[in-house]
Amino acid sequence: MNVPAMMIPALDLIVAQRRFSQDGKIARVVFEVLELAGRERDTLLTNTLFAHEPKTGKIEANMLNGRYIQNLSSLTNLSLKELDQEMYKRELVLDLMLDYDLTQKDIHRFVQNYYKHPDKTLEELHDEIKDLKKISEENENEGLELMGEKYKKAE
Repeated sequence: MNVPAMMIPALDLIVAQRRFSQDGKIARVVFEVLELAGRERDTLLTNTLFAHEPKTGKIEANMLNGRYIQNLSSLTNLSLKELDQEMYKRELVLDLMLDYDLTQKDIHRFVQNYYKHPDKTLEELHDEIKDLKKISEENENEGLELMGEKYKKAE
């Protein structure tokens, strides 16, 4: 790390990336996010918040404790358990939004509303996803019906 020693106290987090070759292309992956916890002489003390798991290709959270999570807890007035639940809930929501082809406008509206009324917004997202599933199933059934009509005509 080429950071002048006098600049280190200004750092809160270190995001470390690696380059690797994938399918003949060079790609980058964030393999670790660390918080700076302090310093002992010339050694930096760090806590790993997130780490890349090469076997699964996923980022695993390790944010059980540390200065960053403690500060976040005090800023949000949430206990560590509540903070963990909130992060889990947000992860699920992001996964849901990835599963469905939501427009940028829908995502923007959802995020804005989430900060104002989290529970109500989660219910709305759930209802929208159910509606999308219903429309998708209706389109699929309609497609099957059309295929059946074409099959009958061919006979």
